[in-house]
Amino acid sequence: MALARAKPGELNWAGITGALDFNFAGWAKSEGLDMKKVPYRNPVDAVNDLAENRVQIYESAVASRSRKCRPARSSCWRAQFGAGAGVS
Repeated sequence: MALARAKPGELNWAGITGALDFNFAGWAKSEGLDMKKVPYRNPVDAVNDLAENRVQIYESAVASRSRKCRPARSSCWRAQFGAGAGVS
């Protein structure tokens, strides 16, 4: 969150369009974070862009998340925001 606050408008977040977008956008607004939404139709593309640092956050439903994606996302998150940070 410190990085997002230090770079308002420079970080991107990804998600499949739907109800989670409203939840994440509301959370980001309540925390005073200014990030750009990048819409995706395919979650594989979103995860690939997360791994390539084209987006810095990927929000998804827990039920649709693959076990193969968890370690990559977690290590990407720690690399970007530090070991103590995270959104479950």
